[in-house]
Amino acid sequence: MESMKTYWYICVKKCRSPMQHRRLSDHEYIEGIRNNTSKVIDLFYEEYSPSIVKFVRSRNGTKSDAKDVIQEGMKRLYVKSKSKDFAIRGSLKNYFFAICKNAWLRSLEIRDRERNIDMTDWSSEQITEFNELLEEKRLILYYESIRLLRPICQQLIKLRRENMAFKDISAKLNISNALNTRQKHDYCLKNLIQIIESHKDYKYLKYE
Repeated sequence: MESMKTYWYICVKKCRSPMQHRRLSDHEYIEGIRNNTSKVIDLFYEEYSPSIVKFVRSRNGTKSDAKDVIQEGMKRLYVKSKSKDFAIRGSLKNYFFAICKNAWLRSLEIRDRERNIDMTDWSSEQITEFNELLEEKRLILYYESIRLLRPICQQLIKLRRENMAFKDISAKLNISNALNTRQKHDYCLKNLIQIIESHKDYKYLKYE
């Protein structure tokens, strides 16, 4: 999905009149998203984005927030569409709206942390659910950030997370020696941390 155009590019730069194309069926949209078909994704953004933007802005969000929510929704839809048993009850439009709506409401819950929420009256189930939402958002931030690194950095960090020794990583990635591999890994990890900490949602998601 990295090749997928951003919502802003589609909606501001390339919007077309509805009369210039026929509306695709839900099945055609899902197949296009599953296969990462650029033209289908363009049409999907054009048709489905306005209602999401309207909802986010009506719930204390901005156009930029809506863009992030739509992109997160597309990532989730893409992942789900790759599943062999993927099926939708009802319309794709309602399904995608629900994904984006839930994503935005989760974001609002997380942002409430900055307001020093009083959890004294929360049930254990509510606290558990809230913490699970935080962990989900942290994972999304981590994987979005690591994709911004060079491929060699992505490989180094992935292999070390799998507890592979530096000497074995050196052999696998054709790096001269274990010391050089460690240095490269540390440099990549430093860059990853900088990317994560510069994200606008980091202050809501960091561990305290």
